[in-house]
Amino acid sequence: MQERQIIEQYTDQTLHGTADEVAKGLEDLQEQTGVDEVMMVVQAIRAAPITHC
Repeated sequence: MQERQIIEQYTDQTLHGTADEVAKGLEDLQEQTGVDEVMMVVQAIRAAPITHC
């Protein structure tokens, strides 16, 4: 499998965006699959470094 195909396959299976966009994506996923539970892995990037005073 080509690198681009791997990236596309991975991103096709992810939800990303604003809180409202992700919530809508989860609602759509539930409607498509009929599941009553979803397991999630959250990956977040902090825009600014954490500094301690």
